Amino acid sequence: MPFEVVSSEVVTGTEVSDAQLVVAALHDPERFAQLYDRYADRVFRYALSRTSSFDAAEDITSETMLAVFERLDAFDADRGAFTTWLFTIASRRIADHQRNRWRAIKHAVDTRRRRQVTADDEMFAAVARTETRICLLNAVARLPGDQRELVALRYAAELTSVEIADILGISSSAVRMRLTRVIRQLREEVAACR
Repeated sequence: MPFEVVSSEVVTGTEVSDAQLVVAALHDPERFAQLYDRYADRVFRYALSRTSSFDAAEDITSETMLAVFERLDAFDADRGAFTTWLFTIASRRIADHQRNRWRAIKHAVDTRRRRQVTADDEMFAAVARTETRICLLNAVARLPGDQRELVALRYAAELTSVEIADILGISSSAVRMRLTRVIRQLREEVAACR
């Protein structure tokens, strides 16, 4: 069914779906700007929560959105939601960034014998405003990688349980259950800091 995209709305006044924007962008690449506007901030927040670096988050956001633009024809709405596809690409870019970053750190330590600066140090320097926030960030940093990923996808990327389930390959009820446990654990740790 053909449709006309006007700003972020279809002529009928209802919001344009991601799938409709993908189709529109495939026919007119300038329409990709609507997808970019819709998701770039969420990708940035997700990347920032995972890397703790504004520069890295900006790079990852750019790389992710460029990869999405270049491979837009590979998106298949029958296989899953656009957000799942987008944040899977973002997750891979973050993993690449982290691998490259750790290689660089190892190289610096091996060649210069300097103290390793971790992502947590950068994060705390950037956001340390209150004791509660510092305590929370410490608690999140101590979480195992899969739990940190879950928290980042839910609260930084603002994905739903269903979207997270698609990305992680688990059921949405498992996502909700795991999130409940992680949040309970974080609340207890923050309460203990006071």
